[in-house]
Order: sequence, then structure tokens, then C-alpha cells
Amino acid sequence: MRKRKVLTLFLALLCSICAFNLKAQITIQAKNKPISEIIRMIEKESGYSFFYNNDLPGINTNKSVSINNASINETLKQIFSGTGIYYQVKPEKQILLQYDKPENSQSKPSATSQSVAPVKGTVTDIQGEPLPGAVIVNKKTKQGVQTDIDGKFEIDASPGDILVVSLVGYESMETKVDNKTPINASLRENTELEEVVVVGYGVQQRKSITGAIATVDAKEIVKSPVSDAANALTGRLPGLRIVDRGGAPGTAPGTIDIRGFGSALIIVDGVPANFQQLDPNEIESISILKDAAAAVYGIRASNGVIIVTTKRGTLDRPKFSFSSNFGWQQPTKFPKAVNSVQYQEMMLESEINRTGKPNITREELENWRTGGIDYPNTDWYKEVIRDFAPQQQYNMNVRGGSERINYFTSLGFLNQGGLYKSGDTSFKRYNFRTNVDAKLASNLTARINLSGRKEDRESPYESLSFVMGGLLRNHPMYSPYVNGDKNYPAVTNLTQQNPAVLTNKDLSGYNKQETKVFEGKGEIQYDAPFLKGLTAKASFYYRTYNTWDKKLRRYYDLFKYDKSTDKVINANAGIPPQYLYENMSAGSTSIGQTTLEYKNKFGRHDVAALYVGEYTKTWSNYVRGSRDFLFNMEELNLGLATGQKNEGSGSDKNSIGHVGRINYAFDNRYLLELSFRYDASSTYPKVKRWGFFPGASVGWRLTEENFMKPYSSVISNLKLRASTSRLGDDASMEPYSDRTGYQTPGKDIKGNTIPGYIFGSYGGESEFIYPTASSLGIPNDQLTWMISKTSNIGLDFGLFNNKLTGEIDFFYRRRDGKRATRLTSLPLEFGQKMPQENLNSDSHRGFEIMLKHQNRLKNGLFYSVGGNMSFTRAKYEYLEQADATNSYNNWRVNDMYRWMNKRFGYKSAGQFQSYEEIANWAIQDNNGNNSLSPGDIKYMDLNGDGVIDDNDQAIIGRNNTPEIMFGMDLTVEYKNFDVSILLQGAANFDAYFDSEAQVPFFNGASSLEVFYDRWHREDLFDPQSRWIPGKYPSTYAGGKESNRRVSDFWLQDATYLRLKNVQIGYTVPKKLLTQFKLESLRFYATAYNILTFTKLDIFDPEASQGSRGFYYPQQKSYNVGFNLTF
Repeated sequence: MRKRKVLTLFLALLCSICAFNLKAQITIQAKNKPISEIIRMIEKESGYSFFYNNDLPGINTNKSVSINNASINETLKQIFSGTGIYYQVKPEKQILLQYDKPENSQSKPSATSQSVAPVKGTVTDIQGEPLPGAVIVNKKTKQGVQTDIDGKFEIDASPGDILVVSLVGYESMETKVDNKTPINASLRENTELEEVVVVGYGVQQRKSITGAIATVDAKEIVKSPVSDAANALTGRLPGLRIVDRGGAPGTAPGTIDIRGFGSALIIVDGVPANFQQLDPNEIESISILKDAAAAVYGIRASNGVIIVTTKRGTLDRPKFSFSSNFGWQQPTKFPKAVNSVQYQEMMLESEINRTGKPNITREELENWRTGGIDYPNTDWYKEVIRDFAPQQQYNMNVRGGSERINYFTSLGFLNQGGLYKSGDTSFKRYNFRTNVDAKLASNLTARINLSGRKEDRESPYESLSFVMGGLLRNHPMYSPYVNGDKNYPAVTNLTQQNPAVLTNKDLSGYNKQETKVFEGKGEIQYDAPFLKGLTAKASFYYRTYNTWDKKLRRYYDLFKYDKSTDKVINANAGIPPQYLYENMSAGSTSIGQTTLEYKNKFGRHDVAALYVGEYTKTWSNYVRGSRDFLFNMEELNLGLATGQKNEGSGSDKNSIGHVGRINYAFDNRYLLELSFRYDASSTYPKVKRWGFFPGASVGWRLTEENFMKPYSSVISNLKLRASTSRLGDDASMEPYSDRTGYQTPGKDIKGNTIPGYIFGSYGGESEFIYPTASSLGIPNDQLTWMISKTSNIGLDFGLFNNKLTGEIDFFYRRRDGKRATRLTSLPLEFGQKMPQENLNSDSHRGFEIMLKHQNRLKNGLFYSVGGNMSFTRAKYEYLEQADATNSYNNWRVNDMYRWMNKRFGYKSAGQFQSYEEIANWAIQDNNGNNSLSPGDIKYMDLNGDGVIDDNDQAIIGRNNTPEIMFGMDLTVEYKNFDVSILLQGAANFDAYFDSEAQVPFFNGASSLEVFYDRWHREDLFDPQSRWIPGKYPSTYAGGKESNRRVSDFWLQDATYLRLKNVQIGYTVPKKLLTQFKLESLRFYATAYNILTFTKLDIFDPEASQGSRGFYYPQQKSYNVGFNLTF
């Protein structure tokens, strides 16, 4: 297998090296046809694009040509010979046309005005590449010229004249003539309407799109210095919700969904895949399909689709690009624990509150305040966590091609360090990709995509959450090492949980994981010569992966100092024996596709049709084993036979799909798209296996109507869109539910494990237990697809020559047939449980807004400012649930027709200010309020019965899923400098704190520092001294039951705004690079996640709720880097 991979990579690289030695062949026949029509034939035949003014002299002259297997240059020479039309072949398969050669069109000095003089200049794109064929017009004299092959021009003008610079495919700009020459104009590509957008199984021009589709290109993706490409999208696209639940090296975001629908289907180069571990430098563009546009992907597309397109070759000499960035990461926020003095004061207070007696004397407390060798004060976070974790990323790629073969090859490496001072946490990723397009004949094209990825993860044995929890739970009075000697790691209050040991793999053990992924896709495309616009494709994709895990828990010694003997003694009570675990898993995915596509134009009618047949097969299995050891050994065969464990499993799944789509446009005004997906899944029984899922969308381009022409100077683009679709989903369904199955060990209908049946005595034992297997439940041969019905209405607009653009969408989705089990009581003797059925339903509704303004000022400064916002709310439409026992229970428990984003609990009315207030308040501790004290939480008696109980619960807030997501971005470019800023945030969600985040000294742990701001006595030793108010209740070890109720006191608004990304760049002028034969060089500095504005005072707002602080924190980073092209 290894040799095969090496050979495959070698062949791909060989194709790349040889590519630019080949030439394309063109065959066309035309008799007495306009040159403009012959140009369209060449575009179809060769893939080249022509750029010219429609009034170019000679462009509609009739001509007859017969061209057989000629190169592009030979073809152009034959067509334009004797026409006076001059052509220039540019990179990216672009051909520029102008009348006569540029040097013949240069303006001559005018003799009519003494103030008029020749003005020289150069027109380039924003990368500094010269633009031949650009038109420069003097607004005053109406005189115009074109740039030559080097982008240079000369025109008659007077100081103060305005020159208009334009070129097809670029935004026009104006520049004022002054006494300073030459004039340098930089044009930016105009991508608003002519932009080609990747959609399901193809591409469309943005102006023709009728669905809700958002896009982002490669330049935006690489601005964020993240290891995961998905995180680079945060805040950039409306409707895309990405929640970063932690920043551990190599981890992916916890949530990636569209419009809150659930996990989106991700397509990379036409096939389902994971793009989160792609090298961002490989990505060309990303499209988000949010409505009926996703219908063509059928299974698992009901939550929306993310389409990722990787880079391919271009018609150009080979261009090598090298990029590098190096940075430092640190946590955005992490809970802080109390110091030793705060701990002693709070514990003293707790003991007096609990028993009425102090646990420490005034002298001892003063000693803790003074400090010393016998009174340590350990900040466990600082002992274990370093200030910055390093990260570095490199990419080398080559891109180019000839008229016959285009190629892109990329190699990437990422090295991400962890926060542990030991340096024992790391993630390394190696990426390889090569994409090759070969023109085998004039109507036959082959494409090959090869990619591979290797990931190495390494960390100490214990989980990151276990270690992070130890930083908060360990008492500050304990030291990591006895008397500071690292040869003697110390025992702490948590015995085995000394973070200084747990983060050192040489002491505690290690966790290693290696993942290898290889993907290959081959495609053949045939352009039918007998029917214009008909294309046939056949492709095969194969993905294989294997993962190896090895976890070793070492036996280690912990020590403590015995002051009475002045010796260090072993304190190893309860340290577990050495343990070794290994896991090997593998899997593969095979996808075969056949495609027929037809596109043509008949007068004012544009027609396109698509059919795709698709077969998918997935397979996976794993085997794992573990053993205990007496000694530190690292191979399973050396372990103890007692206690050894092994297990394994395998699965496979098949699906078949047929896809159809028809697009129609009349006069570029009225747009229609019809699509369907006919799928079969092995998840369902044969009688329910197939599903038909249609979609439809329409569009109306109002700006193409005659009644809108008078407003064209203001309204550049206006389009209405509407869509509806019906999609199936099998991802949430358990397979084989139509068959009788068994499980071992057996379980009763309530899910309780049955060890076995007892049958008398055996072998001298009083009784013998026979192992059992139990039924998986009643089979259901009527289980079928969960159905999602989606509707969308949208508006696209552009104002003032598209300097201001926007999109507005309103959407609704309903899901029926969600899997559930009826809550029906069955006797234990029945022996089976109820089957899965298509029972539950829910719905989502919301809207999205996107606005963008961009402009280039006369001084050359370009700026772009934009923003997006989405709102989504979900509701239960039907929920299988137990019957209510009374009217209150029906209101409290019944979730039917309720919004999902809600949380029940007690409403607080502040904190008690005095014992008198406690005595006059409703009873809330089941003890006449005798256990309460000032500072405790008081709850509202909603039903007025004088008792705070379950009947007083109500909706107190929202859950931890944001309903509102938003982003704002700003880009400024001036000369060689550029600045980009991205803000991102979320709203309409709450964070609830529990356990250690709610109670000091929870289960013997330490306390968070925030709880030091609490109600307490002025004199901690005197229970009769006056109360000093604080934010939290008085300390009580483990927390008073009354204060621990679920209430809005522990609920905080988690709304946040982040300064997500800031990048400052400088591009070295081309004239300085020419002598070194370099094409471009750009330096930049980036800051990521550097500021967060939120009301939360403990955790990062994206932290997983219920984590109690036991999580690896989100990261902010500072990076510097450069991009070099030669």
C-alpha cells in the first residue's frame, strides 16, 4: 500500500512537471459567420474567455475559417488576420481584443490648446500586474486611448481633467490629472454579477442564482491564522454558525451548522468529506447552500450544504508560492482559583456557618497572610500553564499549465503546541494535494485529484478536561513538589491529581494518536461534438483512512514531607497500576458518479439540464485491547492476563441516488430552477428504502425590466427569489430497525443490564448465572425517512453601480418523522421494548441580512465595509412525552408548540438583606427558613401559597444555543498597505453555572476567586459582627441546598462581541523584486480573538455549558508571516 501511494504521488508530480510542454488542439469549422460568433465557438472548444468592447470595429465582420488541431495562437492568427483587431493572450485563459496595436492608438500632442500636454501612465490590477487593453477616456475632451501590452498609455490632458479608466471585468475608476506624472491606476475585479459561484454539481453565474447561497473566497480564508479551516469562516457568512468549544491543539469546532438546522453536509470537490483539516492554502472558494439549492444532495442535505472547492491549475508558466507564519497562542479566558489566604478565610467562614466553630485561629490565619515555607501559596495555573503556546504553519505550492495540461500541487505543514509547560501536548499535520486537468483531445478532458493527510497528536495520558479541572480543584496550600524539589512530586488534596505530574508524560504516561487519510478522484469529461452544449462525465472517488491510538498510564510515586522526622516519605496510597490501551480503526468510502449536462442559448432563452447517478459505499471497523501491568512496559503482550480486555466491531452502509435539475432563464429576467433527488438507503427496510425529494426556485431580475431603466443610475441590481424543497434524512436513524436483533449482556425494557439468569447450583456453587442476550426491541418495517420541508424568500440588491450591495432572506423549515419511541408502559414479563417510529416534529424560522459597501477613491484608496446578521428560532411541533398528571404539570412539562430556546427554574428576587426579611418571606428551605442567612438567594412565590416549591418554577431564560449570529468586516487598501478587521458575535443565549462554578469547595475542591466577593461577617471569627454585602451568598462548604436550586441567579446573558481578526499587510513594490526575479512578496501581522466583550465573568462565552471549568480554553493568537511568489 505504501509503495502504491508513493508511485501515485510520483506520477502526479511528473504530470505537473511535464504539463507546460504540451499544447492544446482546437478544431472548428465556420462559414460566413460573424467573428463574434466564431469567438463563442472558440470559448466553448478551448475554455478561453475573450474580453472586448461590443463596438470594437470589425468584431461582427463575417468570416469563414477551417481550423483542424491548431494551437490557440495559430487559431487566433487565422481568425484576426487582416481585420485590424489586435489580440493578447493573458494568464487564466483570458484573451484581450482591441483595434490596431496599442502603439498606433497612442494619443498625439494636441496643437489646439497650449495647456494640453501628453500625460503618461500605467494601469495595473491590485496585485500590480499590467492590464493591456484598458480604456482611458478624458471626460472633458471625450478622447480615449488603450493601454499597450505593458499596461502603459499616453493621452492628451490638462491639469484638472478627469480620466476614466475602465476594462471589461474590472471596476471603473476616475483619477484627476495634476502636474505630477506619471499616473498610476489600479483596477479591482468586478465580481458582483459576473462572478461564477459553485453550486450543487456545477457552477452558475451569481446573477442567475435563484437560491439562498453565500460564498467566501480564498483570500478571506487565509486571513485567520487558525489550524482549522472552519474557524476561519466564523462571522464571515450570514446563516453559518460556528461555535468554538475549546482550543486544544488539533481540535475542530464543537458546532458547525447552517441556520441552526444541525450539522451541515460538507462537500469537497464534489464528494462528501471533512474540510476542517484541509490546509487553508489549498482552498479556492467556499459556498453555503441554505435552501432548495441543497436539494440535489438529498441524503443528509436537509441541514444545508457547505461546498469547498480546492485550487486547480491555470494557463500560465509555473508559479511557485511559499507561505509561512509563526505565532503564539494564549487562552481568551480561564477561571481563576482563590489563593491560600482567600481559601483559609472562606473555609473559616464556611465552618462557622456550618458548625458555629472556627477551624483555624487568628494567629494561624495571620501566618497564612504573612506566608513562608510552611504556608505555601500555589497558583496551580501558573505552575502548569505557560504564557504562550507556539504555532507555525508552512505551505509550498506550484500552479500553472499549458494549453493541454493544468496543474496545482501543494505541500503543507502545521505544528501546534499546547499550553502545558512540559511541552508534552502537540499536534502536527502534513497535507499533500495535487489537482491535474488534462486535455486529451479537443472534446475529451481528464481530471485527477490526489490528496493525503497525516496527523500526529500527542499529550499526557490524562484527558485535557481532567487536568484543567485539577487546576481549579487542587487547594492552593499544596505544592507541586516537596520543598520545591522536582525529584519529589507532592501528593495534594486530590491524591492522584497533581497537575504538575499529570502534564508530564515521562511521569504519568502518554496518549498518542496517528491518523492517515488518502483520497483520490478521477474524472473523464466528454463534450459531444454532435450536440452543442452536451457534456458527459464519469468519476470515481475513493477515500481510505486508518487511525492508531496508544494510551499508557504509568505508575508513579508521590511524596510528602514529614515534619516530625524531617524526611520525605512516599505517599502513594491509591495510585493506580500501569495500564496500556491500543486501538486500531480503519475505513473507506467509495463514490461513483455519472453526469449528463446540457447548456445552450436560443435567442433570449437560456436552458440547462443536469442528471447525476450516484452510488456510495462506506465501510469501517475497529479492534482494541488493554491490559494492566506490574511494571512500566509499553507492549500489550507483556501485560497481565488478569483483567485483559478486547473488543471490536465493523459496519457498512450503501446508498444510491439519482439527481435531476433543470434551469431556465428568459431574457436574463425570469429565472426558474427545478430539481429532484431520488435516493435509496440501506438504513431502511426494503419497502421504505426509496424516497423522492423535489425542489423548486424562481427568480425575477427587476433591473432587466424596461420600467426600471430610468433608475439604473441608482439601482444597479434588484432580484427577487423564492424557493421550496422537500428533503430526506437518514443520518439520525438507526439501521436494521426492521429486523429482530439481540444484545449481550442482556437488558430489560428499562435499559437495566441483566447479568444472567439463575438456574440452581453448579460445580459446588450455591447458584449459577448463565449469560444472557436480550431483544433489541419490537422490529418496525414501516420506519422511513425523516422529511424536511424548507421555504425561502429572498431579495438581492445593488445600488450606485453596486457600490452598495445586500441580501435579505426569510426562511422556514419543518421536520416531520423524527425518530422516537412511544412512551407506553409495558410489563417486564413482555421482555421487549417499543420500536423506533417516525413520531416527532419540529420547525425553524428566521431571517438573514447581509450588507456590503465598497469603493475606490480618487487617490487610489480602496475600502470595503460589510456586515451580516442571522436570527433563528426553533419550536417543538410534536414531541412524544408522558401524559401530564395535572394542569400545572401540563404547563410545566408539556413542550408541545413551545420554543426550544427556553430554560425552566426559579425566579430570584435578589438576596436577603436581614434575618427579619427572611422571617417574613415565603418558606423555601422546608425548615421554616431557619437555615437561611443574609446574602442567601430569595425566590419568588409565583402561586402565592407561602411555600417555594416546584409549583413556583417558570421560564427563567434561554439555553446555550445562540439565536442571533452576526459579523462585521472592514478592509482598507492603499498603495502597498492593506488592513482588514473582522468583528463577530452572538446573542440571545444564556450560560448556566453549576457545581464548581456555583459552589465553593464543591466535593472537597478549592473555590473560584469570583466567590470571594460574597456576603461575610466584618469579623470572620465573630458570628455576631455585622454583615458585609457581596455579589454571592456567604460561603458554605458544598453549598446550601436552597442556594443551589436552578434559578436565574446562576443564569447570565452570554451575548458577546469579539475582535475576531485583525491583519495588517505590506506588499513589496514590484520594481524592487524584479532584480531578484520574484513576482510578489507580502509581509503581514495578524491578531486573532484578541478582545472579547461580554457580561460573563467566569468562562469564555463559547465554552461548553456544564463544563464547570473542566475544559481546554479557547485561544487567542498573534502571528507574523509572509507570502512569496516566484
